[in-house]
Amino acid sequence: MDEKETILTEAKPETRQQKSMRGGLRWMLVAVLAFGLGALIIVLALYVPTWQKLDKANTTLTSKTDQITTLQAGNETLQKNLSSATLHMYVLKALSGVRGASLAVAADDYAGARLSLIQATSALDNLPGLLGTDQKRRAQRHAKERCSGIDRGEG
Repeated sequence: MDEKETILTEAKPETRQQKSMRGGLRWMLVAVLAFGLGALIIVLALYVPTWQKLDKANTTLTSKTDQITTLQAGNETLQKNLSSATLHMYVLKALSGVRGASLAVAADDYAGARLSLIQATSALDNLPGLLGTDQKRRAQRHAKERCSGIDRGEG
Protein backbone atom coordinates (compact mmCIF):
# COMPACT_ATOMS: atom_id res chain seq x y z
CA MET A 1 0.00 0.00 0.00
CA ASP A 2 2.91 2.28 0.33
CA GLU A 3 3.37 2.31 -3.41
CA LYS A 4 -0.18 3.45 -3.97
CA GLU A 5 0.16 6.23 -1.52
CA THR A 6 3.36 7.37 -3.04
CA ILE A 7 1.84 7.34 -6.54
CA LEU A 8 -1.08 9.40 -5.35
CA THR A 9 1.06 11.85 -3.50
CA GLU A 10 3.48 12.18 -6.35
CA ALA A 11 0.77 13.61 -8.68
CA LYS A 12 1.78 16.97 -9.98
CA PRO A 13 -0.33 19.88 -8.96
CA GLU A 14 -2.40 21.43 -11.80
CA THR A 15 -0.87 24.27 -13.58
CA ARG A 16 -2.70 27.43 -14.38
CA GLN A 17 -2.91 26.49 -18.04
CA GLN A 18 -4.50 23.13 -17.24
CA LYS A 19 -7.09 24.82 -14.99
CA SER A 20 -8.03 27.32 -17.68
CA MET A 21 -8.17 24.53 -20.26
CA ARG A 22 -10.50 22.49 -18.04
CA GLY A 23 -12.71 25.56 -17.57
CA GLY A 24 -12.73 26.14 -21.34
CA LEU A 25 -13.69 22.50 -21.96
CA ARG A 26 -16.51 22.83 -19.45
CA TRP A 27 -17.82 25.93 -21.23
CA MET A 28 -17.51 24.19 -24.58
CA LEU A 29 -19.43 21.19 -23.21
CA VAL A 30 -22.12 23.54 -21.88
CA ALA A 31 -22.32 25.28 -25.28
CA VAL A 32 -22.59 21.95 -27.15
CA LEU A 33 -25.29 20.76 -24.74
CA ALA A 34 -27.17 24.06 -25.14
CA PHE A 35 -26.89 23.80 -28.93
CA GLY A 36 -28.11 20.19 -28.85
CA LEU A 37 -30.97 21.09 -26.53
CA GLY A 38 -31.91 23.97 -28.85
CA ALA A 39 -31.89 21.67 -31.86
CA LEU A 40 -34.07 19.17 -29.98
CA ILE A 41 -36.53 21.90 -29.04
CA ILE A 42 -36.69 23.09 -32.65
CA VAL A 43 -37.37 19.55 -33.85
CA LEU A 44 -40.07 19.02 -31.26
CA ALA A 45 -41.65 22.45 -31.67
CA LEU A 46 -41.56 22.78 -35.45
CA TYR A 47 -40.81 19.53 -37.25
CA VAL A 48 -43.10 17.13 -35.36
CA PRO A 49 -46.29 19.28 -35.62
CA THR A 50 -45.58 19.92 -39.30
CA TRP A 51 -45.07 16.21 -39.87
CA GLN A 52 -48.36 15.48 -38.09
CA LYS A 53 -50.16 18.08 -40.23
CA LEU A 54 -48.66 16.52 -43.35
CA ASP A 55 -49.79 13.06 -42.27
CA LYS A 56 -53.31 14.39 -41.61
CA ALA A 57 -53.33 16.16 -45.00
CA ASN A 58 -52.27 12.93 -46.73
CA THR A 59 -55.08 11.05 -45.00
CA THR A 60 -57.58 13.71 -46.05
CA LEU A 61 -56.24 13.66 -49.60
CA THR A 62 -56.63 9.89 -49.78
CA SER A 63 -60.18 10.16 -48.46
CA LYS A 64 -61.07 12.88 -50.97
CA THR A 65 -59.51 10.89 -53.81
CA ASP A 66 -61.69 7.91 -52.89
CA GLN A 67 -64.70 10.22 -52.80
CA ILE A 68 -63.85 11.58 -56.26
CA THR A 69 -63.54 8.05 -57.62
CA THR A 70 -66.95 7.17 -56.21
CA LEU A 71 -68.48 10.35 -57.60
CA GLN A 72 -66.96 9.73 -61.03
CA ALA A 73 -68.45 6.23 -61.10
CA GLY A 74 -71.83 7.69 -60.12
CA ASN A 75 -71.44 10.39 -62.75
CA GLU A 76 -70.79 7.79 -65.46
CA THR A 77 -73.95 5.94 -64.43
CA LEU A 78 -75.95 9.17 -64.50
CA GLN A 79 -74.52 10.09 -67.92
CA LYS A 80 -75.59 6.71 -69.28
CA ASN A 81 -79.06 7.18 -67.79
CA LEU A 82 -79.26 10.68 -69.26
CA SER A 83 -78.25 9.41 -72.70
CA SER A 84 -80.83 6.66 -72.47
CA ALA A 85 -83.55 9.10 -71.36
CA THR A 86 -82.64 11.55 -74.15
CA LEU A 87 -82.75 8.75 -76.69
CA HIS A 88 -86.12 7.62 -75.34
CA MET A 89 -87.42 11.20 -75.52
CA TYR A 90 -86.49 11.55 -79.21
CA VAL A 91 -88.04 8.17 -80.03
CA LEU A 92 -91.24 9.26 -78.28
CA LYS A 93 -91.20 12.58 -80.16
CA ALA A 94 -90.87 10.70 -83.44
CA LEU A 95 -93.64 8.30 -82.49
CA SER A 96 -95.83 11.21 -81.38
CA GLY A 97 -95.23 12.96 -84.71
CA VAL A 98 -96.14 9.84 -86.68
CA ARG A 99 -99.29 9.30 -84.62
CA GLY A 100 -100.19 13.00 -84.97
CA ALA A 101 -99.74 12.72 -88.73
CA SER A 102 -101.91 9.61 -88.78
CA LEU A 103 -104.66 11.41 -86.87
CA ALA A 104 -104.34 14.47 -89.13
CA VAL A 105 -104.66 12.33 -92.26
CA ALA A 106 -107.73 10.63 -90.76
CA ALA A 107 -109.21 14.12 -90.24
CA ASP A 108 -108.23 15.19 -93.79
CA ASP A 109 -105.81 17.79 -92.34
CA TYR A 110 -102.89 17.30 -94.69
CA ALA A 111 -101.09 20.47 -93.59
CA GLY A 112 -101.20 19.24 -89.98
CA ALA A 113 -99.99 15.81 -91.12
CA ARG A 114 -97.09 17.42 -92.93
CA LEU A 115 -96.17 19.46 -89.83
CA SER A 116 -96.34 16.34 -87.63
CA LEU A 117 -94.12 14.41 -90.04
CA ILE A 118 -91.60 17.28 -90.12
CA GLN A 119 -91.46 17.16 -86.31
CA ALA A 120 -91.04 13.36 -86.41
CA THR A 121 -88.26 13.70 -89.00
CA SER A 122 -86.53 16.30 -86.84
CA ALA A 123 -86.64 13.96 -83.84
CA LEU A 124 -85.34 11.06 -85.96
CA ASP A 125 -82.48 13.21 -87.27
CA ASN A 126 -81.18 13.52 -83.70
CA LEU A 127 -81.14 9.76 -83.09
CA PRO A 128 -77.95 8.72 -84.95
CA GLY A 129 -75.80 10.95 -82.74
CA LEU A 130 -77.29 9.37 -79.63
CA LEU A 131 -77.15 5.76 -80.70
CA GLY A 132 -74.14 3.57 -80.05
CA THR A 133 -72.73 1.37 -82.82
CA ASP A 134 -74.57 -1.71 -81.59
CA GLN A 135 -77.83 0.19 -81.25
CA LYS A 136 -77.46 1.60 -84.77
CA ARG A 137 -77.01 -1.88 -86.25
CA ARG A 138 -80.00 -3.25 -84.34
CA ALA A 139 -82.17 -0.28 -85.37
CA GLN A 140 -81.19 -0.67 -89.04
CA ARG A 141 -81.87 -4.40 -88.93
CA HIS A 142 -85.21 -3.82 -87.20
CA ALA A 143 -86.16 -1.12 -89.72
CA LYS A 144 -85.30 -3.42 -92.63
CA GLU A 145 -87.39 -6.21 -91.13
CA ARG A 146 -90.34 -3.86 -90.58
CA CYS A 147 -90.05 -2.45 -94.10
CA SER A 148 -89.92 -5.92 -95.66
CA GLY A 149 -92.95 -6.88 -93.54
CA ILE A 150 -94.83 -3.83 -94.79
CA ASP A 151 -93.88 -4.63 -98.40
CA ARG A 152 -95.35 -8.10 -97.97
CA GLY A 153 -98.50 -6.67 -96.40
CA GLU A 154 -97.77 -7.89 -92.86
CA GLY A 155 -97.40 -4.39 -91.43
